[in-house]
This record gives sequence, structure tokens and C-alpha cells, in this order.
Amino acid sequence: MATSSKLITIVNKCFECEGSVSSPQRLREHLNIHGISTPRRSLGFRRKNNQQYTFVKCGNGHGLIEAHAGCPACSAHYADVK
Repeated sequence: MATSSKLITIVNKCFECEGSVSSPQRLREHLNIHGISTPRRSLGFRRKNNQQYTFVKCGNGHGLIEAHAGCPACSAHYADVK
């Protein structure tokens, strides 16, 4: 089945210093260093695939998978963090 949705992997990247961390929780902790406080996401949160995006776990080195920076507090994600 052909899909027209973009393949996306979510990275936890700081929008202040562009440093990467391993999880949304670590990103929230890291943002505190910059004086930025973010609320926690609800338990069981997961981004759902839709017509626009298909989320995959790992995108390292694969040309078809685009890395997006994910918000540690909600479902928003962005191709560019600046």
C-alpha cells in the first residue's frame, strides 16, 4: 500500500542550545538549565500516525526519514528548532 505521509522520527533537541538528549523527561530537565519550565505530558501519551505523518522509532542514516524536534509537553513537532 503506497503512502503519501512523511516518515518522521522524533528527536529530543533543545531549541536554546540545539543539544540532544535521550527522552522528553531529560529534555524538560535540560530546559531547566536555561530557565525554561515545561509541564509534564500525560501518562500513556503517544503521537499517532495520520495522513500527513507516519512516526518511526529510528531514522539515523535513512534518507526517507525526516527528524523533527518534539515538544516535551505536547504533541507538537518541528523540522527546525530555531
